[in-house]
Amino acid sequence: MGVPFRGRGRRGDEVIRVVRALWKGERSFEGRHWSFDGATFQPLPEPAPEIWVGGSSERAIRRALELGDVWHPSRRSDAPHVRRVKEEHPELRVVPRTRPELVDGFLEAGAEGVVVTLPDKAAMRDFVRRYR
Repeated sequence: MGVPFRGRGRRGDEVIRVVRALWKGERSFEGRHWSFDGATFQPLPEPAPEIWVGGSSERAIRRALELGDVWHPSRRSDAPHVRRVKEEHPELRVVPRTRPELVDGFLEAGAEGVVVTLPDKAAMRDFVRRYR
């Protein structure tokens, strides 16, 4: 697409600021990568949607803390990693994606919830029975 891979984090940070400005009805924004003046955006969402920031790097965690509403760790994150991050940043809301057999570990580590991948209807029924 002609956009350099390098600098994607800074662009990502700024686009979150752009989206939040539009959702608040701000008509102007001046950034390094994007700017607008006299813009309108309708309808304004009320409440504003949550922004989930994905990734497991320190930068992704910082982005979630500073600009996001929820940290959505990448699949390579495990429960001990989530526990360490929650101990350092107890205010950070965490919702990882995981398999059914790992749900309890993530919840015990401090995750507020999980996104679960279920392979079929039988697994879905088992999961619902377990966490009803």
